[in-house]
Amino acid sequence: MVIIDSKSGQLANRIFSFAFFIANAIEHNHTLYNPTFDEYEKYFPRVLENRFLNYSIKTRLSENEMIDKFLKQNLERLRYRLPKIDKKKRWIETLNISDCDKNEKKYDLNSQEFLEKTNKILFVQGWNFRDYENFDKHADKLRTIFKPKQEHLDNIAELMQKNRQDVDTLIGVHIRRGDYKDFFGGKYFFEWTEYADFLVQIVEEVKKENPNQKVRFMLCSNDKIQTTSFEERNLDICFSTNHFLEDMYALAACDYILGVPSSYSMWASFYGKTPLRILDKKGIQISLQEFSPIKTIDHFENGKVFKHELE
Repeated sequence: MVIIDSKSGQLANRIFSFAFFIANAIEHNHTLYNPTFDEYEKYFPRVLENRFLNYSIKTRLSENEMIDKFLKQNLERLRYRLPKIDKKKRWIETLNISDCDKNEKKYDLNSQEFLEKTNKILFVQGWNFRDYENFDKHADKLRTIFKPKQEHLDNIAELMQKNRQDVDTLIGVHIRRGDYKDFFGGKYFFEWTEYADFLVQIVEEVKKENPNQKVRFMLCSNDKIQTTSFEERNLDICFSTNHFLEDMYALAACDYILGVPSSYSMWASFYGKTPLRILDKKGIQISLQEFSPIKTIDHFENGKVFKHELE
């Protein structure tokens, strides 16, 4: 049994991390328990119902709420105490990849080392656990598992119907500011005027193909959107619902996605099979040919692999 024993970031990071382990568990037929998805499980019926396409995957070991709460509360205590009993690591072990996370190295869940440990009670801690091959192989199952509950899908459907009226192309724009002022030295922090300039480029690109094409941009952001720069350039803009889950899945329902490097827009691209272009530098030129759906985190269907690089 593999037990995910640490939380990696927020919603999209947590989905990707869980999804890698799910794909690996499906492929190698081992048991997976993830108690760390608790605050997000209510948004996904199959996760909330503890139902993972009949595979041995659980977010709760007991359907009794009191028992499950007790198990989660005592999980850390068990992780520290049980190894003292099992000193030779015959049936319990902890795999912490903090060194991999620190050095941006990936730990292969298909390695012999890992697969041998799945026969024990294995606590895993860290972010950079990866199984690209089986993530891709079981992609449709992952989309099924992480399909949102119907009320959110209904809200998104209504939003898309409204925003697609009278336009030919709807492009989702993931604007992330706030914490990106400092993230990676502020490399991916763009002013509102810079975002507007990128969108003007896209309109010009689309109109090269067909001058009569009408383009609308759906803006999603963790910051209060200042519309002045977009209005001054006569850009047709609209907005999502400003619900963190609905924004992500609304991006997935667009024709294209433009955004800064983030697992948020990457999951949207993967889920909707929607072409994505990452804004990774200031002043870049944007071509529609550069958009490509995400195959798995950082990996595009066109073969490109995104990597953070300091200039």
